[in-house]
Amino acid sequence: MSKALVGASELIGAVGMGVAAFLDPALVASPWFDKIMASLAISGISMEAGAIANALTANRGVNITTRQAASYRQIIYGIQRVGGIQIYRSTTGGHHDQFNYVIVIATHECFAIENLYLDGRQVYWDTTSAGNTTQNGYNFGGNADGNSHQGPNGVQYNFGTLVYCEARYGEQLPGDVIGGLTANDPTWAASSGKSPFVGGCTYVYLKVEYDSSMFPSEPEVRFTVHGKPVVDPRVGTTPTYSANAALIINDVLTDPEWGLGDDSVNQDQLIAAANICDEQVALAAGGTESRYSCHWHYDTGTAVGDIISTLMESMGGKISRIGGQWFIYPAAYYGPSASFNSDHLIDSVDWTTKGFRDISNRVRGKYTAPNFPFNVAGNLYDSNGWYNGQIQDNFPFAFQPTSYPDYAADTLHGYANDEYLTEDGGVVLPLQKDFIQVLSIAQAQRLAKIALLRNRMQMGSGTLKMSLAAFMLQPMDTFNMTCSQMGWTDKLLEVNSFQFATDQTDAGPLLSITLGVNETDPTIYDWSVAEELTVYDVPAAPSLQAPYTPAPPTDMELISSAATALLQPDGSVAPRIQVNWTTPLDILVTQIQVQYQPVGAANWTDAGSASVNSNFYFISGVVSGQQYDVRIRSIRGNGATSVWVELDGFTAGLVLSVQTQDGVGKGSLVGEAYPDGTAAIECNPFTALVGQLSLPVFPGGAVTISGLTQQTLYYVYYIDPTYVGGNVTPIATTNQSDFLGKLGYFLIDSIVTPFAGSGGGGGGTGTSGGKYQPTTFSDLGTRTTTTPAAAYDGNLSSYATVSGSSTSTFAVGKTSNTTAIGSGAWSGFNSVVAAADMTLTVICTTILRQSATSPSGSVSINASLGGSTTSPLANSAGNLTTYTLTVPTGTNLSGISVFVNAVPGVGGASSSVPSASSSVQAQVAEIYIQ
Repeated sequence: MSKALVGASELIGAVGMGVAAFLDPALVASPWFDKIMASLAISGISMEAGAIANALTANRGVNITTRQAASYRQIIYGIQRVGGIQIYRSTTGGHHDQFNYVIVIATHECFAIENLYLDGRQVYWDTTSAGNTTQNGYNFGGNADGNSHQGPNGVQYNFGTLVYCEARYGEQLPGDVIGGLTANDPTWAASSGKSPFVGGCTYVYLKVEYDSSMFPSEPEVRFTVHGKPVVDPRVGTTPTYSANAALIINDVLTDPEWGLGDDSVNQDQLIAAANICDEQVALAAGGTESRYSCHWHYDTGTAVGDIISTLMESMGGKISRIGGQWFIYPAAYYGPSASFNSDHLIDSVDWTTKGFRDISNRVRGKYTAPNFPFNVAGNLYDSNGWYNGQIQDNFPFAFQPTSYPDYAADTLHGYANDEYLTEDGGVVLPLQKDFIQVLSIAQAQRLAKIALLRNRMQMGSGTLKMSLAAFMLQPMDTFNMTCSQMGWTDKLLEVNSFQFATDQTDAGPLLSITLGVNETDPTIYDWSVAEELTVYDVPAAPSLQAPYTPAPPTDMELISSAATALLQPDGSVAPRIQVNWTTPLDILVTQIQVQYQPVGAANWTDAGSASVNSNFYFISGVVSGQQYDVRIRSIRGNGATSVWVELDGFTAGLVLSVQTQDGVGKGSLVGEAYPDGTAAIECNPFTALVGQLSLPVFPGGAVTISGLTQQTLYYVYYIDPTYVGGNVTPIATTNQSDFLGKLGYFLIDSIVTPFAGSGGGGGGTGTSGGKYQPTTFSDLGTRTTTTPAAAYDGNLSSYATVSGSSTSTFAVGKTSNTTAIGSGAWSGFNSVVAAADMTLTVICTTILRQSATSPSGSVSINASLGGSTTSPLANSAGNLTTYTLTVPTGTNLSGISVFVNAVPGVGGASSSVPSASSSVQAQVAEIYIQ
């Protein structure tokens, strides 16, 4: 990376990483998973232009030609009216009346120079003269044509033979020295092996002869330039002129000399972004223009972050770094890519709404007007009647910052009235948005509308902690969210940040995705020709007088639930009342006062005040089951207060926020197995203790859960959102996510159901119950198997581990590999001949881990049925899985062996990666024949 992002900005994005490994529960359960997660951070943030840098107008380039001993170089994109830097000047001629200038316009190749202005008067060329060239369709240079032309304010002028200019466009080769210059000033000629060809720069030689009437002083020099060619991946790899905003941003990111020097821009997204920028939008004056064009110049002293920030303003865009690549997003509606609901949440929603100080009801600012009188619609560059000296060309006004019409939801823009202003109590709340890189007044208005509607229609934002189902999202994606607790049904949300995290729980690491989101709406990006105004369309000035009485807060709401209760250090739970409201529409309000009283009380109790920037407040010290009256009001800084807003007769509740992973009824479960092949769990009475509270559970007697599977680990829980205990309904599950992290869900205990064969109870290694297990184990590999007896202890929660590991170290011309292979054999089944077909069962979890450059390795499970043929059992990485193989009639079980092999992968030599590793495991929970 040739340059760092400096200034006020730092663009951060998501660190790419494969998804599969993090969706593997077996990996989560592994001992070393915590160490990995301790150093893992997957995040992504979509940054708006304003968030990238504050100094958007710093070092904007050179507007008039100046002379400096040492100067920053200039960079130009799109069409610009600019000056340059004089790097050489001299006076020659017999009367020393010829002024020679070497003026560098840009530090890169330019597509073309369109024209030259001297004191605001355009130079017209003799196309037959020496030095006159046509570059990409634009004729420039040579001698002035000697004709009279009409200049600023209608004054006639004729440069006669006083002006000569010759250009180079940055593509010149060594030795290509402008001959017109050396003819007038030989000191510029090549000498001592040096060639002043100003390589890589666009520059001109300008000669102006002294004339007291035409040039009473040294003239002001400016050029109209078509700037730096950029690559358009839609048509090839050869740079060409383009004002496409996305392509220009891509050029800054990838330019190794003057930009970021990072070529990791996602090409598919770049093409999509370029297509959006090139979409044609109808103009009020007729015709169309590109949706987002960009025209800007600056100097090389500008920080890269400031450059990208300013360029992105031209398309209202955002940028993100995801998976090691840059993603460029112009302002547009991106349809939802997924739908989620409350089941995908693993915590309550953290949600805030903008306060009055954060909203605006109109957008105003400046754009760059390329001509004067100001164009009335669109860009109209080259079609304005005042352009090119046809009537007059008021040069001092060309390419100058000019106010575009304010955008508001008012009658001028097709609304019934100034809707947002009315909502805001008549207080004007302007948002300043300058688009110095935009030449089109219509484009500036489109961007202003997007800024206003984003401000008003993206009022809510927050954080969602979600399950791994949200891993498919990335910044700038939109999705639909249904959440009854928030009153949402298919609410459209936009992702602005993404973070992958793990929380350590008693049951092991809990993976989650934390999304920063804001609400959005597709109408933000709609545009109609009827909304386009000219600079002369001015709305009626709204009243700036604030009302004497402050506006009160609205939409008051009271909540007392598990989410609001406070768990004290001693374990007791204190109920609280949460008061919610919508920020008052009064910019002068600073505080929201909260008061409460028990129903029927004579006096109000003051609960304190909240900042107007908050939308909620907690009332503590209330009693569970007691009814309360609550009221709130607005307070201005000068002490003026609004009317009270009141809700009466609200009951404070005691709903505990308990998310248990340890059973509240340890030892109260009894497992049973029946001859019909099913199992059951008997749930006996117990007392649940939380803090200082105790509640009887199952006081009416034991409750049995039947119809379960034998030899299976079950978690038994119940749901008690009001925490009253009693004869609750127990629920058996094999999935902890059914109860972990859910309010009002209580785990009783876990238990493995026993086994009972048909015709009687029991089981084990003998014939009783018809279930047979191995009794011996042999290590066959170069890595020791741990707890091999756990594979035949009748307990699914314990397991034997067969593992393999390898490490590869790479160096130039040399590879070093260290490999240990796990292999084990279980045998010693009873000497019993199968009277009918039986089933060999292996219950196992396979875990594969590897670095990015190493193959994953493999786990194999095989069974020898007493002969020379070994039969493989299909296996794959994943959860605890049951593998089976038919044992044919007549097979003596004592001749059966089960082999489990864990072979790690070995990486190949790599000059770019110093090392690679691979680790594989087979966690064998049970082996038996039945």
